[in-house]
Amino acid sequence: MSASGGLVRLWRTGWREDGENGYLWGFFTDTERYFEYRKTRASTVPEEILGKDFGGVCTGDFYGGYNRLDLLQRCWAHLIRDAEVGAWVEALRGIYREAKEFSAASAGEAVLRAASRRVGAALRERPCGSPTRAVSAHPEAPR
Repeated sequence: MSASGGLVRLWRTGWREDGENGYLWGFFTDTERYFEYRKTRASTVPEEILGKDFGGVCTGDFYGGYNRLDLLQRCWAHLIRDAEVGAWVEALRGIYREAKEFSAASAGEAVLRAASRRVGAALRERPCGSPTRAVSAHPEAPR
């Protein structure tokens, strides 16, 4: 993929090919879509596809194999869906709305990284409680 330094969304799902179980992997940018069948869902697959020197941000669900990636952003939809219902989720939705309104196009990399740190700090503070039961119960949550 030619997404060096950009944003790549990661996806994989079980796939049966010629009578054998495997996984269909997807890698998506704003302009490209790449699919590849592999017999494994090993954490090495994203690195093999993107390259060891990929310097961009990857967005994905809570699959533990993604934890090897340097810059990993969790998918908001998965985070909100998998969190417990309650005040924490409402606080998370507020952070999500604020993040959507942020114009990355008008900000430099330093400003974008600072905003990312602020959002991360807000999530770590969990001012309205913690979703740990539901998120940690998700089958792909990091252990």
